[in-house]
Amino acid sequence: MLKNQKYLLKTKFTILLLFVLLVSTSTILGQNKEFRGVKLTDVDSQVLFSEKSISEAMDLLESLNINAVIPVVWNAGVTQYRSKIVDSLFGFLIDPAFSGRDPLETVIIEAHRVGIEVYPWFEYGFSSFYSGGTPPFGGHILQKYPKWAARSLNGDICTKNGFDWMSGINPDVQNFIIGLTTEVIRNYDIDGV
Repeated sequence: MLKNQKYLLKTKFTILLLFVLLVSTSTILGQNKEFRGVKLTDVDSQVLFSEKSISEAMDLLESLNINAVIPVVWNAGVTQYRSKIVDSLFGFLIDPAFSGRDPLETVIIEAHRVGIEVYPWFEYGFSSFYSGGTPPFGGHILQKYPKWAARSLNGDICTKNGFDWMSGINPDVQNFIIGLTTEVIRNYDIDGV
């Protein structure tokens, strides 16, 4: 009887091992697609500032065999898409430079038109403002929500490389950043984040 149990256990283990190998192999082979991405920013680039330049950029990138674009959607404490969250908290729907249009929506339409995937990029992360290390610190976000600030031991707003920081361990800040990310995922036909 003991010999039979060992045989069954060995057989089950072999089947499980083969299953894991099969799943692992098919997963690895399925993920072998080369990722050739380009970041699109609103700093030192004019691509996002008109529908025409977005369309021309997507045509160029497609001709260069780029298969993914990574457009900035959170920079300088403002969004480069229409954000109801930012509007409800700070009174503006989108970065004023893009008022009346939605560059993320246009990037998605134009990129998908030529077979390019879109992965929005939340560049600023937990940064609230770029003060350059000189007062005032925190920008409009920390002016309205001073408890969101990451603070040094002496109580000053934490700055690094000229950026002023929100506290990544503050649940309100976490919910804000998660909310922005979720808003993009739910409202736009993106391929990932």
